[in-house]
Amino acid sequence: MPILKFKGFPHTSIYRGSTGVWNPGDEKTVSDADAKRLQADFGDAFEAVGSAVAAPKKTRAVKSPTKRGGASKAKKADK
Repeated sequence: MPILKFKGFPHTSIYRGSTGVWNPGDEKTVSDADAKRLQADFGDAFEAVGSAVAAPKKTRAVKSPTKRGGASKAKKADK
């Protein structure tokens, strides 16, 4: 998910929209769709500064088996 920085508008310093209230210098993580829309509509006011770390993917590693006790030795029968 991209991180956008709001630089402000020439006519006002605050942006209020579907992504919340932005003040100059605010950096927020937004969805890909919101980032594309904000940069397309207000390219001079929003700047991409990076991307947030994605959640780790599920691991495909095989879990190690549980440890079991060793086999017990057979007791000798007394005759």
